[in-house]
Amino acid sequence: TSVIALLLRELEYEYVAARCHFVTGVHAFVVGQALRVRLVLRKHTNFSKMAMLLVLQTSLTLLAYNNGHSNNSTIPYGGYAGISRRFVVLNACMLIARVRAH
Repeated sequence: TSVIALLLRELEYEYVAARCHFVTGVHAFVVGQALRVRLVLRKHTNFSKMAMLLVLQTSLTLLAYNNGHSNNSTIPYGGYAGISRRFVVLNACMLIARVRAH
C-alpha cells in the first residue's frame, strides 16, 4: 500500500540497516563537530562550552524529532532505539542462518 510497507516487506534488512547507519552517522558527525568546536575555542572556556552544548543540543533535537514521529508510517519500529534493536535482531538472525548453512 505504501513505499515504506513495500520496503519493509521485501527489503527489511537493507531498509533498517540504511536507516540505522544514517542516523548513527549523523550523530557521530555532530559529536565530532562539537568536540572540534570545543577544541578550537578552548581559550574561551565559557564560550567553547556553550558552543559545544549548542551543537550537541541540535543533535538531540533531531533525535527527539525522529522519535516523536515514530508513530507515523514513515518511521517504523518506534524511533531510533526501536530501529537499532530491530537491526541487532536482524543481524543475529542472519548470522545464525549463515552458521547453520555451513
